[in-house]
Amino acid sequence: MAAHPNTAAPFAGVNATWTYTLGSIVFLFVMLDLITVTQLLARWANSRSGMDLALVLLSVAAAATRIRYCWFLRSDSGSGWPHIGWTIALFAPAIASWALAFAAGEAALFAAAQLWFSGVIFSLVAPPEAPLAAHRGDACALARPAGCGPLR
Repeated sequence: MAAHPNTAAPFAGVNATWTYTLGSIVFLFVMLDLITVTQLLARWANSRSGMDLALVLLSVAAAATRIRYCWFLRSDSGSGWPHIGWTIALFAPAIASWALAFAAGEAALFAAAQLWFSGVIFSLVAPPEAPLAAHRGDACALARPAGCGPLR
């Protein structure tokens, strides 16, 4: 029998906090995507343009893969990068939307935002030892000779 039966498991508070944070990240992306898709749908309803419809469809595809990509934040399994297929799926509709932004006129901001949103979630999922170490202020990691040993 345990000495303290009501004692919480170690790190239970941290897990609860991380679950709340992950839910907040997903909620933020859902709301941003809902606003973006709603604005693009309103624009398409007025114009019935093929380009506006393409932007709506690309935005929905980008939103769906972005929300799915958020689930790679669930655990720190140390497995490194997600499968390359998921990363391609994350960026393909966002890049296509960004490319259409050059001809989209007033919808260009919503179209280009898809790439920015996808880049944000990708930077959260990227493992700490990624070659983006200079962005974290760890320029030594890029300049360190191979035989120097670990960073301190």
